[in-house]
Amino acid sequence: FNADLITNKTPKMQKDLNTTIPIQFYYGRAHAGKQRYQVPDDSPYPANIYYEVYCFGNGCDTNVVKSINPQLTHVDDIRWYQNPLHSASNDGNATAVFEQDGINKVIPTYPFPPLWNSTKPATVQLTYDKSLGYPYTTTMEINASDWLIYNEDDANATSNSFQVEFNQAGSGWVGKHETNAETNTTGNVKTNRRTMW
Repeated sequence: FNADLITNKTPKMQKDLNTTIPIQFYYGRAHAGKQRYQVPDDSPYPANIYYEVYCFGNGCDTNVVKSINPQLTHVDDIRWYQNPLHSASNDGNATAVFEQDGINKVIPTYPFPPLWNSTKPATVQLTYDKSLGYPYTTTMEINASDWLIYNEDDANATSNSFQVEFNQAGSGWVGKHETNAETNTTGNVKTNRRTMW
């Protein structure tokens, strides 16, 4: 990076041009792993949003990452490390969570203004309205500062995404127990056939 005052460069933090301390840039993202919930236990259901830093391959200096995250902890991808030093005021933040395509069967709730950086990880509460039955799986979107958006399949993505799955608590296996008690779930309608030898 050359501090040549050309305006097509857009760093998000001011730095004295006379400093001799090198400036390091890292890829970051606001990320949540797949969430699974048993309904109706503990409603609404918390979803954790982590701020992460990317480090992988020959260019990855794990000593630098250890200065950010001594435990080198991950959520669900070994290339991305949780960043407990993230500061929403300086480093950007998540701003909203919503269900993809405006489906609105899963409603997020959080304090206003959202306290995204009051604890680590940030937490949003999700409530499923149960109208589409169980199991219900959907994609949630995270709005965040543009430099915290990462989608390896879409360079033009404007939000990050994560999966949530709601399952009905107490549902059992389909079949008959020794006591002849049966579940109330419909089993396979096809009859299995055996070959007689």
